[in-house]
Amino acid sequence: MNYSQYLSLPAEEYQIYRELGGIPPEAVSFNRAITLVANPSDPNAGKMPSEYEDTGYIDPYEGDPEWLESVSPNHLGGTSLNGQGIPDFLTPYYIEFEEILGGHNFGGGIGMLDLVNREFDWSCG
Repeated sequence: MNYSQYLSLPAEEYQIYRELGGIPPEAVSFNRAITLVANPSDPNAGKMPSEYEDTGYIDPYEGDPEWLESVSPNHLGGTSLNGQGIPDFLTPYYIEFEEILGGHNFGGGIGMLDLVNREFDWSCG
């Protein structure tokens, strides 16, 4: 369901619908295109995100790295913006997305889908 009648404002006034360009139809066949854009500023591209193993992964929460601003909240691989810890199953080939991707309600959280082993993790925001 793209909209709940129990929300206090009209649907078109919610930020997510303004960012998505309108209220999506409630059709199963509805979809939005996803564009993949390379980020040469991300030093973690092609590396396995890990908090415990030495994979060459650079923790984005240590210090104040300038390159962090270039990382999109919705991305394929590279730097994970997960604030609750990196799952052990994550490979360099994962999709990390916030609820703005498709208008899903994760309660402010982040979803991570690994494309190699097809495992999913969600962390609240």
